[in-house]
Amino acid sequence: LNKNDQSLLAEYGADGAIIAAKDQIEKYTEVDTRNKYLETSVTTFKAELTSITNEKVGVEERLLRLDAHSNEISVTNTRLQAEITAAHAASARSNAEATFHVEKVGRLEDALEVARIDLNRANDDKRSLQRLSEDLQSALSVAKTGQSKVEEQLRQVAVRVRLAEANCNALKDTETRLNAEND
Repeated sequence: LNKNDQSLLAEYGADGAIIAAKDQIEKYTEVDTRNKYLETSVTTFKAELTSITNEKVGVEERLLRLDAHSNEISVTNTRLQAEITAAHAASARSNAEATFHVEKVGRLEDALEVARIDLNRANDDKRSLQRLSEDLQSALSVAKTGQSKVEEQLRQVAVRVRLAEANCNALKDTETRLNAEND
């Protein structure tokens, strides 16, 4: 330190050395303030990254649940279509037997009416399930879009974190160099 002071005194004189020392102190203070700001920024970016990562995990879990629910609805839809086909076959069989068995006409007409009600109910259920399937497909599409946005935000935050870390390292190097010059 004494060597540096002697060289400053020799180069700038007493007043110039004081001014040079003040300039060095101001530069050090600016670098230190900037370093603290960057450290705070890195911490903030890491918190945002954690938050976005947690949100991504939540979206992925929700997407898995929606996929499972969609598969379940597809299986139910297939089963209901098979039941509708079976109901149509039963109705046709009932109509054929009605023509051959006149004495059973009254009873078979009642059975046919019940089959029609069941068929309409099954058709209503099918339409309801189709609407639900469409709604779930729409929700799945929205969730996938949301996941893409979250992944893009995650990538941007990661880039910001790397930039902030690089700036922080550069400022630390500058701080070390200034400290070495001041010593």
